[in-house]
This record gives sequence, C-alpha cells and structure tokens, in this order.
Amino acid sequence: MNRLTYLTYWTISIIFFFSFLFGVTFKAYGAPAIQVDLFYDAEEDVLRLDRYSTEPISIQEKGGIPMTSSDTDFRNPEGRYKVILYTDTKDTPIREFRIAPPSGTFTLPIPKPSSVTRFEIVNTITSQPVVEHNLETPSQCNTNNICEFENGENKFTCYSDCTQNGQNGQPVTFSEETQQELQKKNGVLRTEEGTVLLEENTNSGTDKETSSNTNPSSSNLWLLFGGLLLIGTAIGIWIYLTFFRDND
Repeated sequence: MNRLTYLTYWTISIIFFFSFLFGVTFKAYGAPAIQVDLFYDAEEDVLRLDRYSTEPISIQEKGGIPMTSSDTDFRNPEGRYKVILYTDTKDTPIREFRIAPPSGTFTLPIPKPSSVTRFEIVNTITSQPVVEHNLETPSQCNTNNICEFENGENKFTCYSDCTQNGQNGQPVTFSEETQQELQKKNGVLRTEEGTVLLEENTNSGTDKETSSNTNPSSSNLWLLFGGLLLIGTAIGIWIYLTFFRDND
C-alpha cells in the first residue's frame, strides 16, 4: 500500500466515523413535538395555557422530545388529564395518554406524528377539554376584535386583536377577565423576563415587535459537524507528516 492510498484510506475512515457520530448526535436532539406552555393550580385543580408565554403553543421540528423524555413529559397512567391527538379525517383519536401536571408553570412536549392536525387536553373527571388547538391555525388568535388574555391572546399571538395598529388605530377592546388582570398588574402584563405582552390603551402598537424564537439547534449541529470534519482532516495531515514525509 503506497502512502497516497494509505492517506486516502485513513481520511475516508475518519470522515465516515465523524459522520456517524454526527448522525447519532443529531438524533439525540429529539423527535418533532408540539410544545405547550401550561399552568397548573394544584389547589383548585385547574390546568390552562400559560397566559404569560409569548408563544404558548409551538411546533419544534427538532429537539422537541429528548431521548430521556420519560422524565420530562409528565406521563402518568393515573393522571387526571388526558392528551388526545387527532387527524383531520378522523374523529377518533390516533393517540392518547394521561399526564400528571406539576404545580405551577411547565412545558409539555407532545409527540407529533406527521398526520396530526389537532389535539386536546381533557380533564378526565369532568370530561371537558381544558386546551383545544388546531395545528393548522397559526396562533391562538380568533380575530373577534376582543383581546382575550385568558385564551392565550397577547400582542405576539394575536396582533390584530391586542394592538391599536391591529385595530386600525382604535383603542383595544379587552375582555372582562383581561381588564381585571391588567388592573392587578398596573396596566402592563409581562413575561418573567420582562417582555411586555399587553398594556392598557396607549400608542404601544407603533412598532410591531417580532419574536426572535429561533431554534439554534440546527445551526449548532452544522457547526459541530464542520468542526469534527476539520479535526478529521487535521488528523489525516498529521498522519501524513508523521509517517510519510520523511520517506519523500
């Protein structure tokens, strides 16, 4: 075996090795999922969407369900709440499971088969849905010209109902429950990070804020792959310089 063949063999082997490692790492980032931000009042046994989330329901194509999901998806066969997944062609569920929600705010990852178009979270005691969502609807916004914070609407999820610009410069009409929440918070509702979700009628809609919820996992994976490829190339060059250069 001449030195060029030997070098080629090692370089190809290293590239295949790191490609395999990259594939395993990529899979470890998780399967597609519906991410639902929820709030559970354990004392009142009330489960609802987290009103203070800028995007309470979102789709994560990668990284949604981690490999160790049994510890993070809150599944419990004795749980009082049931997650039901449907397709657009069937009224019967294609998948369902029970959850035992923790007290306070949490994020529930729901597996997302490609055929799923809507889901419900149902209280098994009352048989009433506490969350219903059609995945073909882009947000919680029902465009009824009433800003309903209790239904997950805010200036991010329902720009048309919850900003003066969305109302053609007219004052925003808030639901009674939303007005009560605004009064409790001195006229401004914010996330824990301080992002303004809603505020009383001022000229707050002049600039439409956009969310920067970019998923960095994809770019990070490509950077990882590129770094590993460079390492493999460097190893190949080192082998050549160490074992063959002196023989030239």
